[in-house]
Order: sequence, then C-alpha cells, then structure tokens
Amino acid sequence: MIEWREEKEAATEIEARRDRNGFDAIDINTEVFVQALELFPMFDQLMHSAQYRRIGVLREISIRREFARRVRRVMPHGGAHFYFRQMNYG
Repeated sequence: MIEWREEKEAATEIEARRDRNGFDAIDINTEVFVQALELFPMFDQLMHSAQYRRIGVLREISIRREFARRVRRVMPHGGAHFYFRQMNYG
C-alpha cells in the first residue's frame, strides 16, 4: 500500500496528478476520512448484532443448564438421561 512512496517514479507521477488537479494532502485526507466515516455506523451495527446474539446464546446455555439441574434433582438415578433421550438431546 505504501509502495508508491518508496518508488520515486510512482511518487512523482502521483504528486504531479494531484497538483495538476488542484488537490493537496489536506483534501485527500479529508476525503479519506469522510469515506471511512460512512462505514462506522455499519461496523457499529454489526458489533451490536453480534453482542445481542452472544447474549442470547449465553442465556440459552444458562436456561438449559438450569433445566438439566432441576431434572437431575427430581430424577437423580438416571431418569434425566431417559428424559433427554426422549427429547432427542442425547
């Protein structure tokens, strides 16, 4: 990505085009910032979505563990294994 800066010919050509079209480094940096700024809401939405899914999965794990604990308490001698097999859990 930074190769053009290391190659003297490429750097000279790019700077000449930039100057010919009336742009300076501030113009280019501003445009890059504006374009990147448009993507931030999308990434924020993706992060929130992933967080909600993670919370949902953890809640489901907790519910299933509590259910299994209650079944073991009511059926301590293997009844839970039979019950879960009937429900296609094992």
